[in-house]
Amino acid sequence: MKRRQQKRLSQRLFEAVLAGDATTVKTLLRSGASPQGRDNEGTTPLYLASVQGEAEVARLLLEAGACPDEESRGPGSEGTPLCAAACWGHTATVRELLAHGADPNLREDQGTGWSPLDWAQHGRHTDSAEVLVAAGAQPRTDGVIDLDAAAAALLERAVEWRSAGLAVGTMTWRDQQAAWPQPLETDRARVKDPESLGLVISGPADATLSVVLFRGGWADVHFFDGRDGRDGRDDAGALPASDIASVADFTAGLDGWMERAFGEPGGVR
Repeated sequence: MKRRQQKRLSQRLFEAVLAGDATTVKTLLRSGASPQGRDNEGTTPLYLASVQGEAEVARLLLEAGACPDEESRGPGSEGTPLCAAACWGHTATVRELLAHGADPNLREDQGTGWSPLDWAQHGRHTDSAEVLVAAGAQPRTDGVIDLDAAAAALLERAVEWRSAGLAVGTMTWRDQQAAWPQPLETDRARVKDPESLGLVISGPADATLSVVLFRGGWADVHFFDGRDGRDGRDDAGALPASDIASVADFTAGLDGWMERAFGEPGGVR
């Protein structure tokens, strides 16, 4: 097949996958469209179908030869199809991927990132998590964080941050045993089984750092540095915070996150 024709087929395939049009996807695959072909940014059709929860489209791509464990590389579309489906709780798509040989324990980022079960548990997608465990996914046993020790470390650093002119919010806790939707608590004594610990720190020019540490060994970290991109970098976004194995790992990461948001570690510009 000529290269130009294959490129047109690939483009139409991505459009059909994006639209969730299983009939057109089937027709294009029969016409010779590659189920593995990436778009110009490196995204794979199977990742796109998986992140959208298009289980039937994913099945067609898998039956046509798409690799269930191949990582996508597009901006905002990085990772494995199974992690993508688990992240959003697309249980039917999770089942299709597993049925076609997806590895339930394969971590993203060439084995260094989160697993499908990490994503499902992080998003509280119980059904997807149960399907993954039934398929052999192993819960994370390393990197379980003592949140009380982490809270003590935050309190110690808060003294320095306030001295540097930063505003430190009240710590919030989420109780694993609380009824869903689990509320945030500010009183540690009311929390029986702490699952996460959160804190917001603010500084000049509306600079802000929000950190939520999960006892499973990862954190949600978002920042706004108030610079309006003047230094050539994004002035807001999420920061990488996975594979935290100890409170020491967390505090080391925290120093870097503080520097990204406020300039000098623990200080202000």
